[in-house]
Amino acid sequence: MVTSAEIAAYVGATAWLPQIIALIYRAAIKPKVTIVSEKQVEIGYTTLGPIFNLRLAVSAARKDIIIDHVGASIRHEDGAIHEFAWSGMRETFSEIKDQSGNMQFVERDYSPIALVLSRFGVIERFFRFQAPTFHSKHKTLLRVATDHQAYLRTTKPDYHEELLKSKQVHEVFEFYDQYFFWKSGRYTVKFSVKSPSKVILSESKYVFELKAYEVDDLKKNLPIIKIEATNIVKSDIEGFKPEVVKWRWVSTPLERVEENGSNTPLEPFS
Repeated sequence: MVTSAEIAAYVGATAWLPQIIALIYRAAIKPKVTIVSEKQVEIGYTTLGPIFNLRLAVSAARKDIIIDHVGASIRHEDGAIHEFAWSGMRETFSEIKDQSGNMQFVERDYSPIALVLSRFGVIERFFRFQAPTFHSKHKTLLRVATDHQAYLRTTKPDYHEELLKSKQVHEVFEFYDQYFFWKSGRYTVKFSVKSPSKVILSESKYVFELKAYEVDDLKKNLPIIKIEATNIVKSDIEGFKPEVVKWRWVSTPLERVEENGSNTPLEPFS
């Protein structure tokens, strides 16, 4: 025979079941991240190597999450794949028009350390992407060139021209020329994320196209890289006036690809 004390204990235990089930559910469920892109992408090539910039809206569902990496895999129609990783973010807080009609922006830059996503909101930021493999190889070559610069600096005060004509610096310039991979044709873009926790990414695919004349315009940055290097090397010369550097950029439409393969033009963020 069940006693009243046993019934009371049973009722008390069952009262905790909803909370226990809720705790187990929250522990087991994986947050779902969604990335939506604006309709334009900015393509570049500077002393930082290949550049892929665009504005993204990032949101989380089911659970709050910390993102410590955002990547973009860019595949050319010929099959060549290039991996990019976020190198920085910029958030615009307000736009102010002065008396002359010029727009001034109140902005903040963020380092690519972490992105905290709440399931109750959406984060919109301008993401700057660069190629990690470029920086890895470039860092090695640049270290050799700077070591040679340090050596020349101890042997002669007017080392600048000799350094710029040296084998070490020539290899850096040659690397820039060889690593330029932008070419005309259609590119497919897929984003990726990483987190200390398990996360599900709502996959989406985007496409953009580079025209031959746009690639030719980007290639005009290659001699500018040498001008920028000259400005840096000669910056310690008294009275030296650096040459003005103006990089070429390409801004091209970006479209989302539906599962049926059709393209959907993207609307600008409101």
